[in-house]
Amino acid sequence: MSNIKLKYHLPILFWVILTIFLSLTPGNELPKINFWQHDKILHFIFYTVMSVFGRWSITQQYKLSRIRLKIKAVLFILISAFSILIEILQGELINGRYFDIFDILANLLGTFFGLII
Repeated sequence: MSNIKLKYHLPILFWVILTIFLSLTPGNELPKINFWQHDKILHFIFYTVMSVFGRWSITQQYKLSRIRLKIKAVLFILISAFSILIEILQGELINGRYFDIFDILANLLGTFFGLII
């Protein structure tokens, strides 16, 4: 573990923290912006960026010219599990937020897209 360079992982760490914060903020505390009605697009974008940052951190840390399929599969599973957990927490613990299977679908599509681009 001593060979891990934190600088390569700062973007993904920041993005995960931002995603947790925004996802677990009660609905009545979110700004009233018409753009929220297109939240599936936001889900897709957020998880695309998360996948790109995850892929980048691994390629930089291990000096890979390209990322292997197995690593992409592991990233997909981890980010997907994170997405599902966040959605469950929204449905169970957060006032004004609800579990939405279509949010998960948008997250999974964004995750996949971020790993293949």
